[in-house]
Amino acid sequence: MPTLSPLVSGAVTAVAYRCDAGTSAVPQAEHHGRHSVSWVRRGSFGCLCGGRRHELVPGSLLIVSGQ
Repeated sequence: MPTLSPLVSGAVTAVAYRCDAGTSAVPQAEHHGRHSVSWVRRGSFGCLCGGRRHELVPGSLLIVSGQ
C-alpha cells in the first residue's frame, strides 16, 4: 500500500508518494486527473504511454498533463 505524505498544500500541492510494492506485485494502472510532476528518488517503475513502454529509474522525471 502506498504512503502519501503532504509536504505543501495550496494553489500548488506537493506530496511525497512512497510505494512499497515489490518486484512480484501485480501492476496497477494510475490515472492522473490533474497535471503532475514526479521525480524518482529510489527504485524504478514502468510506464506505458502512447503504446510505448518506459522504465523510470532514479533521477527520472515524469511530467503528466492532466485531463
